[in-house]
Amino acid sequence: MHEFLINQFGKNLGNKIYSMQQKKIQTIIGLAIGKSNNQLKTLEKTTILIN
Repeated sequence: MHEFLINQFGKNLGNKIYSMQQKKIQTIIGLAIGKSNNQLKTLEKTTILIN
């Protein structure tokens, strides 16, 4: 994914977008740890709406 972003948007913007994506995924993973299936379904719906 990182290489794709660099190829599509250039080195600076590609790196910036990749970094933003990594921060978001780490936040989502942090929110998901230890949650029930129902809570995970709600989180999934919420993150789709945010993005």
